[in-house]
Amino acid sequence: MDTEAFIKILRTRRSIRRYDNRVPDRATIEQLIEAASWAPSNHNRQGWKFIVFENRNQLHGLAEQIRQQVREMVGHSNRVAASQADELVHYAGAFEEAPIVILAMHKRIPAVSRELLDQAATPLVSGEAISTAMAVQNLCLTAHVMGLGTCVMTAPLLAGEVWIGLPNLPAGFEPTCLVTVGYPTDQTEPPRRKELRHIFEYRWMLMTEQEIFTKLLPLVRETTGAREDQITMASGLMEDLGAESLDLLDLSFLIEEKFGVTLEADEFERQASQRIPGGEYERDGILTEEAVVELRRAIPEVPPDKFRPGMRKIEVPGVLNVAVFVHLIQRKLAETDTEVSYARG
Repeated sequence: MDTEAFIKILRTRRSIRRYDNRVPDRATIEQLIEAASWAPSNHNRQGWKFIVFENRNQLHGLAEQIRQQVREMVGHSNRVAASQADELVHYAGAFEEAPIVILAMHKRIPAVSRELLDQAATPLVSGEAISTAMAVQNLCLTAHVMGLGTCVMTAPLLAGEVWIGLPNLPAGFEPTCLVTVGYPTDQTEPPRRKELRHIFEYRWMLMTEQEIFTKLLPLVRETTGAREDQITMASGLMEDLGAESLDLLDLSFLIEEKFGVTLEADEFERQASQRIPGGEYERDGILTEEAVVELRRAIPEVPPDKFRPGMRKIEVPGVLNVAVFVHLIQRKLAETDTEVSYARG
């Protein structure tokens, strides 16, 4: 199979919630479970179990129990709106529409490991639940290739007491999710997908503070005429290096050419003024007390005493130092839609 054919499988798979009356036979279900079993797992422990429910009466009864418990839960919650509560109750029991329901389970974390996990970035570091989720993905993709529809559901697991009370579930395992399986009644439209630029970034490619300073140094030297040994992160562009307002404008243009980011002339002032809802940023050209406070917060690279009561608005550019521009460029590079590697060229 070539890459495009495989990507097409990924793109055309849908979460299916409506099925016709046909019931997948056991040979088909076992093919799906075998596909799931080929998923990667932490240390190849394969710590998963798959419980298949195929009795429709049992599924209807289970769905009703779950709805009842979820209904009681949301009824005691002050944070769940009535419309949200109805929707949650509905989805908690929606699996009963499927002819086959598979409960995917993962191995419970050993007690000896829980102490270590208290300090971990996430309890998922144990890998059991993630391994089972990858197995479920195998199952769903295989079902799609076979002409079946699937839907992964977690809302039913809100009714913890119901699942704990089910007889003959494997000891030492916890529910991961439900997967409904059946023949779809129709093909749904593809859901909207976020653009790649909204879901990933080359973090390792982001420039460090020192890298930015090194590339900024010749630009500062060109616009101010200062010697390289005079320029530090703490150097005030106007106070220490003798730049004028037009020099700062020239520096912004050079930064745009070198780093591929755009710096607005009043960027910090706009940021500070937005933090004063209903208040004034300046009055007759003089910064208000609120503005002085917010500028200190917006530009922490500048010593706080540089923003003083009675300061004129036109004096703000005069206190900016090299560190302000370094950190602003760093933030812009992280936010920009432009390929970050451009900045390293």
